[in-house]
Amino acid sequence: MKKHTPGPWGVYHLGTSEGNKINTFEHRFEIVTPNTVEAMGSATASLIAAAPDLLKCVEHALNELEQSRKELKVSVAEWNGYESVKMFKAAIKKARGL
Repeated sequence: MKKHTPGPWGVYHLGTSEGNKINTFEHRFEIVTPNTVEAMGSATASLIAAAPDLLKCVEHALNELEQSRKELKVSVAEWNGYESVKMFKAAIKKARGL
């Protein structure tokens, strides 16, 4: 399993012509997003910065749902057929580069 740079990540706005810098704080890793359209560049940078937190939330939600599945005695086949479970698993795989 691939490991990403752990959060928290933050966004620093460099100005309309320069773009946005996403910084991982402790890990000294930065990504610069171009600002071809200022609002879009800012929104993209914010989404990228939120990615580690969003991944953690999706993984946590899937784990809690799995516990509920066991308590409710829902079969694995039925469970894997639920659209939200499919979406959570696909998002986790995509985020992990699997």
